[in-house]
Amino acid sequence: MNDASVAEKPISIREREILALVAQGCTNVEIGERLSITRTTVRTHLENIFNKLCVHDRTEAVVKYFFSAESQKVIDGAGTP
Repeated sequence: MNDASVAEKPISIREREILALVAQGCTNVEIGERLSITRTTVRTHLENIFNKLCVHDRTEAVVKYFFSAESQKVIDGAGTP
């Protein structure tokens, strides 16, 4: 499954990095510090992610993106030993 099946527009590598940090519980400030970007840039990336995934908040974004990605691994056989 590619990102297009999760969203109408693909999620960029930077957006994936941000989603991973959101999933770890990082705040926008912490994400900015880790990725050497401003809090405003983090917010902009999150807004883009929300629009691409058709969600309204951080939790929905993480669940929708990562659940879909993990489900596809199992379907494709990558998630089996």
